Amino acid sequence: MFFDFCLDTTALFVPTSQTTVTAYADDDSISVPCRVTDPAAKVTLRTEPSPGRILEISGLGSTQYDPQLGFLVQEQLQSFGDELICRAQVEEVVEEQMFIFNYIGKCIQCVIEMIEMDQCLERGK
Repeated sequence: MFFDFCLDTTALFVPTSQTTVTAYADDDSISVPCRVTDPAAKVTLRTEPSPGRILEISGLGSTQYDPQLGFLVQEQLQSFGDELICRAQVEEVVEEQMFIFNYIGKCIQCVIEMIEMDQCLERGK
């Protein structure tokens, strides 16, 4: 795959229409698409589980960053907060990109499956 960086001093992140990142109970990793226009940008990722509490997750465990793809996070996903925030910096230029994080645990998955099964049974009557 060929990726050509388009250096842009007004936008450090490549525009994306994706606004949410979803992880399911069985997932062992998630991808956060914080792609940058400048490969020299220093990029960090944090989660804000509640107001005033910030957890830096980049550089922990097996979290990896690729400027062409974003972050691949292999951490305890259920402990993440509601927002994933990427921060890029090139010299004095700083920009943030936010994603809403949804964690679908086993209980929620079971409820969804039960609702779908009930709907399927009702249609079959």
